[in-house]
Amino acid sequence: MAALDHFRQRVAERCPAGTDADQLANEISRAIRKEQHDVIERVMPARSKDGLIKRTIWRIRVAEQSIYVVVCDKSARPITVLSQEQIAVTKAARKARRKRQEFEAMRAEEESNRHARARAIRLRKNGGIRR
Repeated sequence: MAALDHFRQRVAERCPAGTDADQLANEISRAIRKEQHDVIERVMPARSKDGLIKRTIWRIRVAEQSIYVVVCDKSARPITVLSQEQIAVTKAARKARRKRQEFEAMRAEEESNRHARARAIRLRKNGGIRR
């Protein structure tokens, strides 16, 4: 499997000098398909441009350096290489998104409870019959 041009460019920018992008792409795809977790490690899901989770970030060691690669879940084809800083930003954004979702769920539950209490009070005032 030939590497995508974008992947080749990112390998040249972010991997140790002399890393062959096509060979790396093949090794990554093979390791994922054969579930060689001693070679490659799943880090976290990644969102595609349309916001859906269709990709996964994997970590692989290349010349004693950890390389983070975004891979298409369907084809196991490497898409890009992320820097250590990009991984930190991605993890922080994910943590913030999770906290925001938890907060929104808590507020929705509180709102639901408030409405339930108000309804119970109205029913008590009306003698249990709602008119």
